[in-house]
Amino acid sequence: MTIQDLHGIIPPLVTPMTDDGHLDNYGLERLIEHVINGGVHGIFILGTTGEGPSLSYDLRRSMIAKTSVLMKKRVPLLVGITDTSIDESIDLANISKLNGANAVVVAPPYYFNMGQKEFIDYIKHLSNHCPLPIFLYNMPGLTRLQIDVNTVVSLLKLKNVVGIKDSSGNMDYYKQLCESVADYPVFNGPEELLADSLNLGGNGGVSGGANLFPKLYVDLYEAYHHKNDLLVQEYQNKILKVSESLYHIGTGEGTFIRGLKCALFQLGICNDYVALPYVKYDSKDVMKLRQNLTAITEIS
Repeated sequence: MTIQDLHGIIPPLVTPMTDDGHLDNYGLERLIEHVINGGVHGIFILGTTGEGPSLSYDLRRSMIAKTSVLMKKRVPLLVGITDTSIDESIDLANISKLNGANAVVVAPPYYFNMGQKEFIDYIKHLSNHCPLPIFLYNMPGLTRLQIDVNTVVSLLKLKNVVGIKDSSGNMDYYKQLCESVADYPVFNGPEELLADSLNLGGNGGVSGGANLFPKLYVDLYEAYHHKNDLLVQEYQNKILKVSESLYHIGTGEGTFIRGLKCALFQLGICNDYVALPYVKYDSKDVMKLRQNLTAITEIS
């Protein structure tokens, strides 16, 4: 399978860390085996769920190298290289290439405001210096730029821009994407909309919950392609239960990342340390999450 044919469930892997902020190598190994054994079609590291922008460059490099070794090329590896500095993004792309990654994923840089023209020029420059295929990443809630459909169409004409992941949650936009770039992979971010995104012509989901219950998300994808609408709806309802039960505990921002990591810790897969500016749950929130997790573990 070429990267242009990529499809299916690609978990945006969390970055397991020890309590002193270093890479949790044993947790990473358990997590990778867990998702691959669950049947996922690829792995995406250093994205939003992977806390990429919050990590030191040394930790990002370690994550790339260690993940590549542990995956053993069993499924494609995509690496998030989004940064406020394009030189750092290019450096991460080169490191990804050296470690055998299959593609990189890039969202608009997220400090200085930019419009469509600036983003087109930015990706053209990156494309000229990037040794790997590029997936665009539409994440307007964090980058403040919604990548226009016409911009995506224009950028996909570049030889090494090969697809897009959309995490906007705007299904009208997603439908336009799928109709306008039908020959390229289009992936959905919000797992609550996974079934809807497939119905609109999407190629799969970059679903955070697939860190926890990879088989559930893969089963939905396969049920869709077997045209079993009843099973698709059953699996989507279970995914909604995962979201409702685990991603909204506590107050403040980052409850999705904190909840996901806490649940993985409760399952004995990896540590629950999160990178600043977030902090892991206190004992009260851990207890609530543990109760909710116990109630839904039969769905895995």
